Amino acid sequence: MMWFVPFVAALSVAGWALWVRRATWRSYWEVAASMCLVFQISATVLTSQFGDCIGALLHDMTGLWNLEDFTGNLLYVCAAAAVVRHPLIRLTDTENAKRLLYRCVRVPGALTAVILLAVFLRSRGSKIYAVNFIDLHADGWLTAYWLIQGAIIVWLLSYSSHLLLLLRSDSKHRSQCNIYLCFTITGTIGTAARMVSACLPSVQPLNADALVWYGGAVSVVGFAVGYARSWRAQMRWFEPEPRRETEPA
Repeated sequence: MMWFVPFVAALSVAGWALWVRRATWRSYWEVAASMCLVFQISATVLTSQFGDCIGALLHDMTGLWNLEDFTGNLLYVCAAAAVVRHPLIRLTDTENAKRLLYRCVRVPGALTAVILLAVFLRSRGSKIYAVNFIDLHADGWLTAYWLIQGAIIVWLLSYSSHLLLLLRSDSKHRSQCNIYLCFTITGTIGTAARMVSACLPSVQPLNADALVWYGGAVSVVGFAVGYARSWRAQMRWFEPEPRRETEPA
């Protein structure tokens, strides 16, 4: 049950942040951050034991086990891609942002999704029911699966860190960028822990999987708080100033 506490914390804070940001869905500048939260919430639910009911239904339909975990892992990739878009559109014009997103995010992300599906279907992960997919002993294919999934997330988070470092040169964005950078690093550490435990099963008794869950949850909570804080700060600009009562002459 080591996943339960980070699970509840991540969902609670991310859900609160989505409520705070409920007016952002039509905003070109803000929709990526809100979509990131949706992807993170969905991925967290699907990769937890609460996703098993969906997994059983998918197994009845396809004959494959753990498809809900596979979908959740893809949604983590989508969340990392949204983390890239949020600072990128603030650094360059729309056309250049679209070109960079296509070349650096969409193409590698789409190729990774296809490769991940092929590797997942060959692995024992699609053939054996696992209460916790992270704890499933990895064969060669499943090890490749975790390495590929981890590599694309590390790439996306590293690219977003580069963009955030550029954006923080503007003092207006510095405090927010510092928050995002901190939790981007935390997410990278959690992803790296999953990659290491897949390659070296001997480290699993050292609670590498706990590091995956807690590292991921801290990252989700951090981004959720940062996105909510950013939106509230912007909304203060539109709040009317309180009227000051003046004494009669």
